[in-house]
Amino acid sequence: MHTPWGKAQKIKTISKGFRFVVADKQAGFMISNGLAKKELSDIAQTKGIPYGNYLFFEKTQHWAIPMYESTEFFNLCLDFFQKDTETLQQMMFHSLSLWHGDYLLQKGVTPEPTRYERFLQRQQHVS
Repeated sequence: MHTPWGKAQKIKTISKGFRFVVADKQAGFMISNGLAKKELSDIAQTKGIPYGNYLFFEKTQHWAIPMYESTEFFNLCLDFFQKDTETLQQMMFHSLSLWHGDYLLQKGVTPEPTRYERFLQRQQHVS
């Protein structure tokens, strides 16, 4: 199977339509379009990479979005990440503040200030 990151080397099914994929150049979550439409907001769907019949959320910058959006995804990932609820929530919030501060603001959530400042600095370099 091919992904936006190259040929899949490993695919771990977390639940129907929700997988973790390791490819040549990257890894991350792979969510079927049908499940994404059911579980994710329009804002979250725009953050995924559309490829075939799936949305991909890479493991460095985008992994927290599906879990923030969906209690089902979050609960499934507790075992996957082998973390307790509080630790995973903190990791997720920090990641979103650092990589997707704009997303948190659109959801009405104030990002963690230090990480959000780094997000804004990166945005200035991109513009």
